[in-house]
Amino acid sequence: MKSSEAWQALIEFLGQDATAVRSLFLGKMGLALSGGGFRASLYHIGVLAKLAELDLLRHVEVLSCVSGGSIVGVHYYLELRRLLDKDKEKKPDHDVSRDDYVSIVQRMVDDFLAGVQENPRVRILADPVANLKMLFSSSYSRTQRLGELYEEQIYSRIKDGEVDKERWLNGLYIQPVEKPNGFLPRRDNWAREAKIPELILNATTLNSGHNWQFTASWMGESPVMINRDIDTNKRYRRMYYLEAPDQHKQIRLGYAVGASSCVPGLFEPLVMNNLYPATTVRLVDGGVHDNQGAASLLEQDCNVILVSDASGQMGTVDDAGGEIVKPLLRSNSVMMHRVRDAEHQDLKARERGSLLQGLMYLHMKQGIDAENVDWQQCEEPPESSPHRASIVTPYGIRKDIQELLAGMRTDLDSFSDREAYALMTSGYRATDLGVKGLKGYPMSQPPVADWKVLKIEGAMKEIHRDPGEYREMMRHLGVSTMTFFKIWKLSRPLQVTALALGATLLGGIFWAWWSHPGFKPFEALFTTLAEQLTINHIMSALVLLTIGFLLVALLGAGSAKRIQRLTQWRDTLSRIGVGLGVGLFGWIFVCVHLRLFDRLFLRKGRVE
Repeated sequence: MKSSEAWQALIEFLGQDATAVRSLFLGKMGLALSGGGFRASLYHIGVLAKLAELDLLRHVEVLSCVSGGSIVGVHYYLELRRLLDKDKEKKPDHDVSRDDYVSIVQRMVDDFLAGVQENPRVRILADPVANLKMLFSSSYSRTQRLGELYEEQIYSRIKDGEVDKERWLNGLYIQPVEKPNGFLPRRDNWAREAKIPELILNATTLNSGHNWQFTASWMGESPVMINRDIDTNKRYRRMYYLEAPDQHKQIRLGYAVGASSCVPGLFEPLVMNNLYPATTVRLVDGGVHDNQGAASLLEQDCNVILVSDASGQMGTVDDAGGEIVKPLLRSNSVMMHRVRDAEHQDLKARERGSLLQGLMYLHMKQGIDAENVDWQQCEEPPESSPHRASIVTPYGIRKDIQELLAGMRTDLDSFSDREAYALMTSGYRATDLGVKGLKGYPMSQPPVADWKVLKIEGAMKEIHRDPGEYREMMRHLGVSTMTFFKIWKLSRPLQVTALALGATLLGGIFWAWWSHPGFKPFEALFTTLAEQLTINHIMSALVLLTIGFLLVALLGAGSAKRIQRLTQWRDTLSRIGVGLGVGLFGWIFVCVHLRLFDRLFLRKGRVE
C-alpha cells in the first residue's frame, strides 16, 4: 500500500498526517476483555503482550471491559495515560513506538501479578475496622471494600504520581501533548497514529436488566443496546457527571470496577441512591448481561473487533444432579452458555456479511477436541474431531494443559507464578493465531520481545526438554480449580499432618465414647424427651398450631407480613452475631491464611 502511487500522492498532500489517515481505510478497532475473575485478567495480559509485540495496541480506539477484564483493563488504561497524557510523560504522538507498548505490558506482568498475589478476595476480611463498618453501615459494602483494595493493591503500583491518592473515574481523561485541552477520542483520534481509547466499564442494572456503562465522561444505560420491539422496561438514561446530582458528580474508580466485577451471591450490588426519581439503582457484575463486552464495541461503531474471552465455559458432566438446587445451578450455566453462543454467532454473521472488516475471537477452549459419544451397543463407525490426532492445539499448547487452564477457578483468589504465566502464555500464543483474521492491518514483525512468562512454555508444548517440569505443571494446574486447600493437595507434609490430626481426633472421640458410659449426649437427649413428652403435650401443641394458622388466615396477607417482620428480630440478631464474630475474630484466621497457607502455595508455584 505504501508503495502505490495513490499513497505517495497522499503523503505529499498530508505530510506527516498521512499515516494516521490510513486508519480511515483500515476501520475502527475495538478490544473487548471478558469477565472471568483473575483468571481472565491474567489471560488478557498474554493477549495484550502479543498485540503490543505486533504493534496493534496503538490502533485500539475503544476498550470495553467486563468484570475481570475491567480490573486489568483499567490497569492498562492507567499505564497508557501515564505514557500519553500532557501531565505525565508527555510523549508526542509521532514518538510513540512499539517498544512503549511492550514496556507497558512488561510492567503489568510484574505489577498486576503482585497485586493479585495479595489475594484481595480474602483480604476483604483482614481489617477488623472495615469489617465492622461493612456490618453496621448501610452505605458501605464488600463491593466497595473490594474496589478500594483494587486501588490499594494493584493500581497503586503504577508510577503515575497518584500512588497514595484516591482515584476518580471522571478524572481519567487523557489529554495528549498535541491537544492539551478539549481532546475527544471520537472526534480527534482519526489524526493520531497512537490512538487514545475510550474506556468502557460494563455492569448490569438489576432494576431493568440492561447494560450499565461507566466511562470517564458519563454513566448510564445505552439507548442503542435495548431492543424496544420486545423490551419495554425502563431505561435509566445516561448522564454526564457534571449533570448528575451532587453526590454522584464524582465516581470512585475502584467502586466502578467493583460494580463491574461483583459476582451476585458473593458480593452485594453497588447501590446508587437519589440518581433517578424514587429509584434505588443496584449494579452487579457486567457478565450477567454480556460477559464478553462485544456489544459495547458494536454500539461505538467499531468494525474491527478483537474479543479476548476467558470466561468460565460450561463443561459436560456425566451426571448433572437431581433434586432442586443442582438443576437450578446447571440451568443458569446452560442459559449463559446459550447467550455466549448467540453473541459469537452474531459476530461471525457480521463478518460474513462484511459489516466487520476484521474479527479476532479468542476463547480458552479453542483447539480442544469436542467428543461425540456413541450410544450403548452402537455399531456405526465413531465420529472423530478433525484435530483429534494431535496432542497440541493449533497455537502450540498441549491440549491437556489447555483443558486444565480452561477449567481453572474464575474468582478473585491469589494465583501462583506458574498458574499466571501459563495463562499469559496461552493468551499470547492464541493471539498469534487469532490475528490472522485481521487482514490489511499493518503488523510489526521485529524480534520477539523478552517476555518472562514464556519461561515455562517448554512444559506446555509437545516437545519439552524436561519431562519433570511437565509433570510438575500438570500437578500444579490439577489443583487450580480449587478455591481453598490447594496447598494441602500439593504439600506432602501438610497432607501427613492433616491425616495425623484427623486420626487423633477420631481416636479421642472413640476412646471417650467407650471409656465413659455417661458420654452419650444424643442418647441422653432422646431419653429425656421421651420421658417428658406426654400425649397432653402433643395435643396442646397441635391445638396452638391450628389456632395460629387460623389467625394468620383471618388477619389477611398484609397483617401476616407485619407479624413476619416482628418475628425477624431473631434473624437480625443472628446476622449481627455472626457479623461481630467475623469482624472481631474472623480476621485472625484470614491473616493466618494469607501469611501462612497462601504464602506456602505461592512459594510452591514460584517461577525463578
